[in-house]
Amino acid sequence: MTTQTIPRHLSRLPPELWVKIVEGLPRGAARSCLFVNKLFHDVALPTVFARIALSFGAFEAQQAPTEKSLDEPALARLRTLEESRSRRALEILARIAQDQTFAELVRTLQIQACNADEDELSGAEQNERLLAAIPNLKNLRVFQWHWSHPPPTETIVQSLADSCPRLKRFEAPLFLLEHLPVHLLRSVECIRATISEDDGVSLTFRNEDPGVPLESLLEKMQRPLPSPNGGEACLLDNITDLELLFQNEYAPRDLRGILSKVPHLNSLTMVPLQDVEDEQQEEMYGALQALPPNLPSFDSFAIGPVEEIMTPTQFDALCSFLRGRPQLRAFVTKCSLIDADVEPLFEALGTLQNLQLLGLYFECTGLPTKEWLDHLLVHVPASLTALALDLDHGFANKDTFTELWSRLPALEFVYVNVHGATVLTPNQFIRGARNLRLVCFQDRFYDVERHGDELRVVMPPWPSRKVRFRTAEDFGCADWEWLMRHYSFFDYMPANY
Repeated sequence: MTTQTIPRHLSRLPPELWVKIVEGLPRGAARSCLFVNKLFHDVALPTVFARIALSFGAFEAQQAPTEKSLDEPALARLRTLEESRSRRALEILARIAQDQTFAELVRTLQIQACNADEDELSGAEQNERLLAAIPNLKNLRVFQWHWSHPPPTETIVQSLADSCPRLKRFEAPLFLLEHLPVHLLRSVECIRATISEDDGVSLTFRNEDPGVPLESLLEKMQRPLPSPNGGEACLLDNITDLELLFQNEYAPRDLRGILSKVPHLNSLTMVPLQDVEDEQQEEMYGALQALPPNLPSFDSFAIGPVEEIMTPTQFDALCSFLRGRPQLRAFVTKCSLIDADVEPLFEALGTLQNLQLLGLYFECTGLPTKEWLDHLLVHVPASLTALALDLDHGFANKDTFTELWSRLPALEFVYVNVHGATVLTPNQFIRGARNLRLVCFQDRFYDVERHGDELRVVMPPWPSRKVRFRTAEDFGCADWEWLMRHYSFFDYMPANY
């Protein structure tokens, strides 16, 4: 496409309007705009490079089966992929370090640290290049580090603190948090632990205690620091998105005290990394009453534990909490809900007239899947825009979800995982939807496009790497990233890579 092929009435549109158009495009389409002409290149550049994901090594190589189970061509492809991704990452870091104008476009920087375990020299060079680039990232809002080959260093965090005054969100590997001076990041509003497959191994097979790094993080968030007005402040005073993790016998120390001193809280998440003991689960629900009732911005709440059943006391505490928070617009519980005692929760949901995002886990042995859905739809507002449903021991066919689309016409994102039997395709599942833009059905993410009068999923589904390192930019909506934040997905990379 050339400048001459653009209709004259479109070429006269102001650049600001083109920016809005490009921002609404899928990421791949926005990237294609860079190669149309100068107008489109200049308009697309801030959108395409607002988020940069750098891969040190290759995620696919880390996830590959043992070398003995791969043939030589597959190994060669993985080595080539590692080299090309690492080389590209160094090139981008060099441009950031040399081109201030380009660097100021970057709002999100994600590091996928997936080097081969023995590749220490590459890791040192990659961190050195990153340190050279950080001083130019004056507009950086989000910094994420996944995996730990190489690990993030104290010097990197210090450089972020010195150079990135607009940084709002910082994420780093769970078992490295205790070694990082995150208390220096005075402007951040969210600090989260990233969990890699390596961390899962440490938790499951090495019995490493996550309480040490998690308590270290909470201590740093509460550490008194001098404030500009001469008093004392701490990171917790600024936190808007608070994530509290539990594991087996670990629960955050002074949980109620922490919840009582987050004046700017917008979102609260309390979930286990894997499993949680009864005492810690009781503490999780009992602490809800410590959250001040008059938080002006609090509107998003997620609570675990995954697939566990709440005790009557915990169930009452949760329902009471929801009824007392009519401003909530997002709620997720991963606890298994049974039909015998779910009515009070549904009634509590009915009081949330601002509800837009909802995630629930239904046990379908006592009540069939379609009856669960019909029961739910009576209580939730028609304005719901995103819904996540796990259906344990469920069954679904082409008639199961008919009422879902007619009763909730505003839905733009839906996640459904039937842990049982399904006899329908993704396109049969979304038949009847009106405004759907993205769907996750049976662990597969599909973009959705309109074809004439109907919506159809885009094939193939999202690749495994995109699912694993998903961000708000991938979803096109920060709310959907929040809704899916603590969901895990089966790795469906092709066997031959």
